[in-house]
Amino acid sequence: MKKKLFIIILLIALIFSNVYSDNIVTKEALIKKIKNFFKKYKSLKGNFILIRNGRVERGEFFYKSPNRFKMKFAFYSNDPNAVGKTIVSNGKNIWVYLRTLNVVVDQRIQGATQNIAYSGAGFGIRRLIGKFKVQFLNNDNKLKRVPGLKEPVRILQLNRSRSLTGFKEILLFVRQDGFISKSRAITNTNKAIELIRINVKLNIDISDKEFMFKIPKDAQ
Repeated sequence: MKKKLFIIILLIALIFSNVYSDNIVTKEALIKKIKNFFKKYKSLKGNFILIRNGRVERGEFFYKSPNRFKMKFAFYSNDPNAVGKTIVSNGKNIWVYLRTLNVVVDQRIQGATQNIAYSGAGFGIRRLIGKFKVQFLNNDNKLKRVPGLKEPVRILQLNRSRSLTGFKEILLFVRQDGFISKSRAITNTNKAIELIRINVKLNIDISDKEFMFKIPKDAQ
């Protein structure tokens, strides 16, 4: 009888410990979830909403492991400069193409951690984790509902350490599976930038050609 009672108590303890660990995690465990997400899902495709100082831009993004991505900005009549704007990386270089100005910005990945085009996309953010002091926002490590996001998230707060970066603070809104649904960054000049990812499809076939960029001959 004592043996059966012990087994029952043990099973209850295991069940409740699993529930507890699933809802309350450490910051180290959440960071590990983020890293494991990108190990499990080798490609992503979806839509994004980029908000910079109140101005909203939308578009489509692609990601392919280990570090290739692309952001295609849609046209909006109240923002003619967004026509055909494209940000693309093959893992070694980043290109930002402003079609209306016929200008291309070409940058090596090594210097891209200070570029919102890379880190703000949510994929290069993993490189920044080691350069910031990481903690839960308001010491709250529970899943919570956030306006604008369909699924509950935990919020990690990254504060700038001695390492120099383009941002002094970053908030990561992390789903239960480790995906960063939203990123919010404060630049050194106190400008706020938010990037929200929606309609995300996982492990889909994306051609390598999506991440190839040829600079137009007449571009600056």
